[in-house]
Amino acid sequence: MTNQPRISRRGDSALWATILLIIVATAGAVALSMQLFNHVSDAWYMGLIKPSLTPPAAVIAPIWLVLFTLMVASAVLVRIETRPLESASPAYGLYFLQLSTLVMWVLFFLHYKEIDLSLGILCALWLVVVSMIQEFDRHSRLAALLQLPYLGWLTFMIYLNGHMLIGNSG
Repeated sequence: MTNQPRISRRGDSALWATILLIIVATAGAVALSMQLFNHVSDAWYMGLIKPSLTPPAAVIAPIWLVLFTLMVASAVLVRIETRPLESASPAYGLYFLQLSTLVMWVLFFLHYKEIDLSLGILCALWLVVVSMIQEFDRHSRLAALLQLPYLGWLTFMIYLNGHMLIGNSG
């Protein structure tokens, strides 16, 4: 038998409510992004001048599936490691901000076809994720480390978006 204190039923329900909120909010961001993505003109995107390192369309969805899974896992880890929940407020504020900023990038890049504005949004998203990683690290080193692939992917997206801006301006 361990000497660790047992979480009360109230604590259990708060834990599960937070985990459910993380999952629902993330799934909502995915669903909204997919809805916006499904309305993209293939002709517009296919007509863009893209860098040679642009990944094939078939790998984009699996990459995002892994990244969203890591996002949820790390946010849940922060919740599991944090007592009281209020001490994780900055981390969760940044988590939800990055989800909404990511949806904004999809909206402005794919729906409105604003390559320049979307690059600025993507750079802002990168900064939010860096801050989120720092906040996650205050609660769980593993949660912070799980966000590094996302940060790497965002860095690559900045390269792709920037190249498309330069190659398609004029």
